[in-house]
Amino acid sequence: MAQETIGSLTKQTLKITPETRRRDWRPYFEGVWRLTKTIEHYNGAGTATFDGSAEFTRNETALSYSESGAMRIADMVLASEQKQNWRFPNFHVAEIDFADGRFLAAFDLSSDPAHATHDCPPDVYRGTLRPEGPEQWRLIWRVKGPRKDYMSVAVYRREKTPLPD
Repeated sequence: MAQETIGSLTKQTLKITPETRRRDWRPYFEGVWRLTKTIEHYNGAGTATFDGSAEFTRNETALSYSESGAMRIADMVLASEQKQNWRFPNFHVAEIDFADGRFLAAFDLSSDPAHATHDCPPDVYRGTLRPEGPEQWRLIWRVKGPRKDYMSVAVYRREKTPLPD
């Protein structure tokens, strides 16, 4: 782990080294995560927040991703859920598909941070995935298009499993 200073903030970041570049990242993501998101719209639509959980479970060829929680937009609170499939063809590359099988993005986790682009004409989604230690990571999407202009910052914190009595 390395320490990184941003302004007056200091945080622990997972140090990407030759040893970690080729590691199998599936065990890192597996499990239950507390998930918070802030979605800041730059077109005057305001800010939305999400509070919930996400879980990665291993299947035969990938990790199934499922998130659920509450999305707050102004005075409204809406139930929100999403499912994806995360494949790891080269251990350190996460290829993410929507639940219906359409490709979303591929992150090369040997880079720190990892970047991906998803073209969805007329919109472009630019993603940054950054492990911040064994218990936390971020996924940031910057979205621009004729009617879209926002940034979504998702912070994942590993849920602690209670010890058996």
